[in-house]
Amino acid sequence: MATKNVGLQRLYSLNAGGIVNAFPIPVTALRDPGVADFKPPFTLWRNIATPSSPKVWIFAGSNTGGAIWQLLEASGAAGVFSSLTVTPGPVSLTGTTTINTSGAANTNIGTATNTGIVSIGNATGNTVIPAGNLTATLGNIVASAGNINATLGSMSAGTTVTAGTGINATTGNISALSGGLRATTAGATTGLTSDTSAGTGVSAILTSANATTDALQLVGGGIKVAPVAPAAGASPRVASGRFGVVAFTDVINAAATGALAITNTMSTAASVVMATVQCATVGSALVIRNIDVSVAGTITCNVTNLGGTNTGANIIVTFWLLN
Repeated sequence: MATKNVGLQRLYSLNAGGIVNAFPIPVTALRDPGVADFKPPFTLWRNIATPSSPKVWIFAGSNTGGAIWQLLEASGAAGVFSSLTVTPGPVSLTGTTTINTSGAANTNIGTATNTGIVSIGNATGNTVIPAGNLTATLGNIVASAGNINATLGSMSAGTTVTAGTGINATTGNISALSGGLRATTAGATTGLTSDTSAGTGVSAILTSANATTDALQLVGGGIKVAPVAPAAGASPRVASGRFGVVAFTDVINAAATGALAITNTMSTAASVVMATVQCATVGSALVIRNIDVSVAGTITCNVTNLGGTNTGANIIVTFWLLN
C-alpha cells in the first residue's frame, strides 16, 4: 500500500495573483505502480521495498485505458526497454550479456553494408553455439589461429572448405558423399598420407561398384612398397607381410625340383599369391611350377631348375599376398 497518495498541490502565487497548480506530490510505496494506479500527469512513484536500490516511475498518461508508468533508470541500474536505438554509438557492455533469449525474431549484428569486423570471443574463454547452425551465406568462416570444432554436430559446406595447414578428424571421419577427395600439391609435398601405425586398423579401404569398376587408377607413376626382407637362410624363411623378398641358401640341382617355404602368418588356405623366382648362377634356369597355400601360415613355392647347372646359395623369391 502506498504511504502517500496525494493529487495536485494548490499554491498561492504572488506573481499570478491567485491559486495555481503545482507539481503533484510523489507517491512512496512498497510496490511498483500498476495499470490501475491513475495519478495526475508527471506524478512520481517511488518503490522502497528494497531500500538499498529504490526504483522511481513517472506517470505518463492513460491513453490505452490503463495507467502508463515509465521507469526512470539511473546510471548503473537495471533497465527494461521495449526497443533501444543508439546512434551513432559506441556502445560498451560489461559483464554477462544476454540478447534475444526468448523472441522468435532474428537477431542481426553487423549486417548493414560496409560495417566493420564483428569480433566475438576472447583469448581465454570459448564462443559456444548451443543449438542451431553457424552459416556464412556469402563470406567465409575463418580461424586465423586456433580451431573450429564441432564436438557433437557436424560442419557442412555447400561449396568448398579450404584449410591452410590441415584438416584433422580426431574421432570421426572426413567424408565426400557425392564428390571426391582430392589432394593437389606442388613441389616435393606428399599429396595424401594415411598413418595408422599407432593402432591396428587398416590404413585405407577403396570400394568400387563392382568387379569391372576400378577402385584405384594410377594415371601416372606407380605403386611403391616396402617389402618384408628377412636375412638369407635355408627354407623355411619367416616373412609375414603382403609383400616380401626372401633369399634362400638352398641348392636346387639341374633338372631337379625343390620346395622353398615361407612362413607368413597372414596366409590362409584361401589365399591368392603371386610370386617370381630368380637365381644369379649362370646356367641355371628356375621356374615356379606351383604355389601351395594349403597349410595356413605357409606359402610353399615348388621350383624346378630347367638349366644345366646347379644353383648356388643365391635363390630369391619375391611374392605378393593378394588377399
